Amino acid sequence: MLTCLNVQAQNDKRSMSIVDFLNIPGVSNPRLSPDGTKLIYILSESDWKANKQISHIWLVKSDGDDAHQITFGPGGVSSPSWSPNGRWISFIAKRNDDQEDQIYIMRSDGGEGRRLTNHKTAVGSHHWSPDSETIYFLANDTLSKEEETA
Repeated sequence: MLTCLNVQAQNDKRSMSIVDFLNIPGVSNPRLSPDGTKLIYILSESDWKANKQISHIWLVKSDGDDAHQITFGPGGVSSPSWSPNGRWISFIAKRNDDQEDQIYIMRSDGGEGRRLTNHKTAVGSHHWSPDSETIYFLANDTLSKEEETA
């Protein structure tokens, strides 16, 4: 009987389709908190209505307990980072009326992210200063008036 079940299971196998592959959630950008007690990471999932992958930040205790999503919205986020003092989480997103990706920060104990930058070009990456008071970022230069009208 065990042999029959095994044969039946072999016959039910099918190849993974592209849709199956795209439905596999992706995990990236793990970042351990400065005190080592928590971890943030990006979880990306397919949104078939929006026709794109949506990425959000999840927070979990370092022992694996209490995993939960801490960013929301249709646009998704990228590049999460802890402030060195552990009080803040920064990330890059395009929300509401943003024309380009901007830096957002939120308290590490939860709450809504607030926009920190309003740069005319997309913010590409960012880094906290050691004292957690400043964030440095890279972005393309804006176009001059002549370049804009050309």
